[in-house]
Amino acid sequence: MSFDDDFDNDLSEFHAIFFEEAGEHLANLESMLLGLDLNHPDSEKLNAIFRAAHSIKGSASTFGFPDMAAVTHDLETLLDRVRKQELALSERIIDITLVARDVLLDQLAAHQGGEAVQPERVDQVIARIRAIAADESNEPSTLASVLSVRWARRRTPWPCSNTSSRSMP
Repeated sequence: MSFDDDFDNDLSEFHAIFFEEAGEHLANLESMLLGLDLNHPDSEKLNAIFRAAHSIKGSASTFGFPDMAAVTHDLETLLDRVRKQELALSERIIDITLVARDVLLDQLAAHQGGEAVQPERVDQVIARIRAIAADESNEPSTLASVLSVRWARRRTPWPCSNTSSRSMP
């Protein structure tokens, strides 16, 4: 066995750990997002959501998944503006974060299976995240509409393998 073979085996072990941890971070991110109060978001939860995106970004960069790092970089920027109270948390921000989560899950599955990632979908979600992050007039939604969206999400879960049909907010 050569050095290259040993290195490839070691790298595949690290990839497996990355895939598992990224999946856990994405599950936690969704759970925390759906538990946020739009009118009075908990700063610790906002920080934890930011850290989940930050962790995925760093690991994706380290292990050679630049497409995932690109999505999480822009998502992290948006979430940082929210946690610093430069942008008010809104239904739009929660929705695009969940859409980004779905894209990241698809990217994760593609990388695990050695398949190609859909660059159009990645580009679309990045463009939408940037547009929302740049929107200085981002107003919080009414509580009634947020509750109806949360209820609909909980009643119709999106399985990881069938997320490509979700539309952008």
